Amino acid sequence: MPKYTYKCRECEIVYDMVHSMSIKETVCRECEGESLIRVSSALFSVDYKKQHKKKTGTLVKEFISETKETIEEERREMQKDFEC
Repeated sequence: MPKYTYKCRECEIVYDMVHSMSIKETVCRECEGESLIRVSSALFSVDYKKQHKKKTGTLVKEFISETKETIEEERREMQKDFEC
């Protein structure tokens, strides 16, 4: 499943979600406002850096770790599909 980046217009939090292409989230998981928008992943890295003020190396390591986890989850899901 693809990974999407969302930003809330009310609380300005930015986060990623993994879901099918047919789903479009509209409710923020932080403030529960209904002004959630899907944004480009490139914008996510800029906003994330401003919000958390982490060093670039830390951001890269976190991104790699998150990506590995996402790939592992997708691999497990694919294995379940083939086991049936």
